[in-house]
Amino acid sequence: MAVTHRFQMSAHPSIYEYAERELKVSFSYPEHGTNEQTGILMLIPNYGQTSDSSMFLEARGRIADDMNMITIQCDYFGLEFMQGIQNPVLEIGVDELSRTLSKNHFDYVNQDNSINLNRLLEVGRHYPFHLRGKEVLNETKSNFNDMGLMQAVDLVSAVLGVMAILKDNQFAFNHEKIVISGAGHGAYLAYVCNAVAPRLFHQLIDYSGYLVSPYLAQPRYLSSTIGQMRLDVEFSYLVNQIDVDLELLRLPNLYRKFQNYCNIVSCQSVQQSSESNFSKAQFSNSILLSMQYEPASHIEETYKQDSTKLIDYVLHNFKAEKINKSGVVLSSHSIVTPGYHYNFDCSSGMIIASRVKNVTSSNN
Repeated sequence: MAVTHRFQMSAHPSIYEYAERELKVSFSYPEHGTNEQTGILMLIPNYGQTSDSSMFLEARGRIADDMNMITIQCDYFGLEFMQGIQNPVLEIGVDELSRTLSKNHFDYVNQDNSINLNRLLEVGRHYPFHLRGKEVLNETKSNFNDMGLMQAVDLVSAVLGVMAILKDNQFAFNHEKIVISGAGHGAYLAYVCNAVAPRLFHQLIDYSGYLVSPYLAQPRYLSSTIGQMRLDVEFSYLVNQIDVDLELLRLPNLYRKFQNYCNIVSCQSVQQSSESNFSKAQFSNSILLSMQYEPASHIEETYKQDSTKLIDYVLHNFKAEKINKSGVVLSSHSIVTPGYHYNFDCSSGMIIASRVKNVTSSNN
């Protein structure tokens, strides 16, 4: 059984509003130790997932043992706001409930003319009605779902932190096999990580990532059916209320601003719209060293049943080119958009990110 370690490290402060932070990191390595062929794999959680999700707890160990990889995960910036329905404020009145529920049930949920949510969810399953509400997120500029840059900085920091531990403890690993992988938002963040640290990753495995987060244009909605009752909850993220840089967050724009050194394998779901797949194919074909692969339905079904199968398939069928012959090369660099100048300083062996608003920018 693979060996797993968990630790906390100082996290990069928010570039939007300074505050000290901690980053929780987990990593696993093969039961029988590492060698010169052992690779590193960052597995990025998607919406509704954390590094402690059951699928990841099992997958980290299995990939470590079966594929000779050191698997890494972290709960990145704002991940706690990307989970399921936890604290909704429901849009329903006492009068409406009194007409819907039986008298006994109404008296049970109505306490001093205020609705007890837990009791409502308990008895509401017996009634075919529709509840709507908004999730209370309590995001701040020092910690929120920024859908991009700070999340990528955390992920890169976690990889560099684990690599430092491996070196300090004289664990051998393959410096030419640093892989990053994710699905959905996790895949999108893998691309942003590659832009933040262009020479760190040798291979990127993307399963149905998007080119820009859909929640930058609209709220996120989650639905739940409880017995006969349906519950719809809106997640309105802080990122839509502050000055974010859409030029940076759209991958086609971002990837025109630096040279890609990573071998990218993009696996698009056959169930996605043809327009979405066409846009993704255009983007993938525009990137140096990128490879596009659209899985057949049987491969996609296998992936849904076992998330490690796709990673295993890619690692065995798409070999990463050896770009950095002398191992990992960390270099400081900048990305400039019409609104901001971003600097990524890697001279210390970790990443320090900053952004400065351009004087000529018309953004507020």
